[in-house]
Amino acid sequence: MNDALSRSIYNRIWVYSSTEADLLKRMGKGQTSTKISLGKVVNVAGKMKQYTSIVTSMDNVKYADSIKVMEGDIRTVHYTSPKTM
Repeated sequence: MNDALSRSIYNRIWVYSSTEADLLKRMGKGQTSTKISLGKVVNVAGKMKQYTSIVTSMDNVKYADSIKVMEGDIRTVHYTSPKTM
């Protein structure tokens, strides 16, 4: 990885955890009028991928099953935040 990017204060990692996704879905089911929509990020291939969290380092993930979906400068990466509807 580029050293300048890894040290940048703007560098973020978009991660997906099936444990966190399931938890969010269960929380949404408990509330009749609430629907949870996971965030989406455009990866290098130009495809939208779902993510559950944005972290500054993989050491900061909440769940052990978290996988890296995308890494980049938060100012230039195209993504949508998770939504509660």
